[in-house]
Amino acid sequence: SEFGVPRIIAVANSPRNKHRIIEAGADLVICPVELALRDFENLLARDRATTLVYRPEMDLRIAETTVPLNATLIGKKIHEIPMPDKCRVALVCRDDGYMFPEPDLELKSGDKVLLLGDAPSVARTVELLRSSESA
Repeated sequence: SEFGVPRIIAVANSPRNKHRIIEAGADLVICPVELALRDFENLLARDRATTLVYRPEMDLRIAETTVPLNATLIGKKIHEIPMPDKCRVALVCRDDGYMFPEPDLELKSGDKVLLLGDAPSVARTVELLRSSESA
């Protein structure tokens, strides 16, 4: 509570400045550029994945995607998916519930999958989960 203020919230004009503002004493730093980029990415990738968190300073992306009806990985177990090393399936939502996936969990059409990892690895995993057989 420096300056008699219980919590300091600041706005950064660039993602590169966030760490400096935190070092200066801010408890929370909001960066409109990051928020706009995330919203724009979600707009472009509407049918692919939704980015829930993107923290470039930590090289972290958390995204949600849905396994489509014609996905090639339906019936595959999580441990059988050739995911990049820097990506993990954190949660699978199915039938109005959720589960922390074990390696032997089989994917089903309509599963909502929460992924976390670095941005390129998450993007590659989304492509894997959403890939389908061409007729």
